[in-house]
Amino acid sequence: MCSVNMQLFSQNEESIPDVSAENWLAGSFTYSTKNNLKISLQEQIRIVYGSNPFDRILSELQIEKEKKIKDIRWSNGWGLRHYLKRDRRENIDSLSPFFRYHLFSKIGIQIQRWSIYQRVQYQRRREHVPKNNEIGERRRYWRFKTGLGYNFKNWKLDPEISSEFFIKGFDSPKGQDNKFRLSLGTKKKISNNFALTFKYMFEKELKTDSPNLNHIVAIRFQIKK
Repeated sequence: MCSVNMQLFSQNEESIPDVSAENWLAGSFTYSTKNNLKISLQEQIRIVYGSNPFDRILSELQIEKEKKIKDIRWSNGWGLRHYLKRDRRENIDSLSPFFRYHLFSKIGIQIQRWSIYQRVQYQRRREHVPKNNEIGERRRYWRFKTGLGYNFKNWKLDPEISSEFFIKGFDSPKGQDNKFRLSLGTKKKISNNFALTFKYMFEKELKTDSPNLNHIVAIRFQIKK
């Protein structure tokens, strides 16, 4: 579980990236208790621009325990995700069920109008093949994310940028590669319990042979209680 392949690759000038674009549309509900425990549920659909736009639909449960000391917030949590993903291999067009769990630790600090955070996450995904009741593809990633936000005075759409590396573990399946994600987003608060988040993400595989390059626009409606 703790084995990590730290080898990163840079793009060869002669390689041709495989460019794609997606929309992630989601809704989430978060319940916070008095002892700083957060329980979140999320439903998300992902759409890819092309002949078969539907890519996957997922459901996620996440539990997070947070502790605050002055301007520093520290939290740990875990999550479980189930989703149906379109199998886009040649001559195959079907939906395959996947399960993924993740564990994470996050620390953030508030410095006047600046907010900074770092998160480390381990995740593991596996495919279940109902036809013969077998476990198929397994994927393991370590994720290292850094985010930076700024609270503008008299401005309701404060920006946040983040960068994240996905580092594959040893014994990962063929075709899984390290990747990098850069994000720019904001949140529009509708009321004390409702908000909309908008985010653009640029994601690129760190390999030399035709790396996947993905442009993602994500919108999420949030309910908090």
